[in-house]
Amino acid sequence: MRNLGGGGDASRPSAMQGLHNWLLQSGILNNGSSQLVDGSGLSRLDRLSAKELVSALAYSYQQSWGKIWRDSLPVAAVDGTLRHRFLDLPKGTIRAKTGTLRNAVTLAGLLRNKSGEAYVFAIMVDHFQGTDAEARARVDQVVRDIILGKSQLSPSRDS
Repeated sequence: MRNLGGGGDASRPSAMQGLHNWLLQSGILNNGSSQLVDGSGLSRLDRLSAKELVSALAYSYQQSWGKIWRDSLPVAAVDGTLRHRFLDLPKGTIRAKTGTLRNAVTLAGLLRNKSGEAYVFAIMVDHFQGTDAEARARVDQVVRDIILGKSQLSPSRDS
């Protein structure tokens, strides 16, 4: 990751600046509110909007390496952090990465609705009232509604 900065001093700040510049040049970042401190997603100081995360996911799916990366994501009801979630939906319907910090729950990836249309999505919930489990259940219900056609969304261009 530190080589991503392209000619920097191989420090974390240089690498994060290089990553930030690449994200801007790729059209993924479109405003000045994003902030990359360590790039791991584990720092509360990292800031990326759900729209920017969706842009990054959509970009990755269009790259030559996109299928390999997509196939590495946990599959709902099968493996990883999603193995016990969405057990009521057909396997393979959702490939996504979870994220949980204190008072923050995230789910982002790719899903296919009951008509087979593909959606890139990111749901981020922060500073919610209630428990992590309650927030996660609400996120899961939004995803179910999309898959089952109870939500009016536009399919991605990569379907």
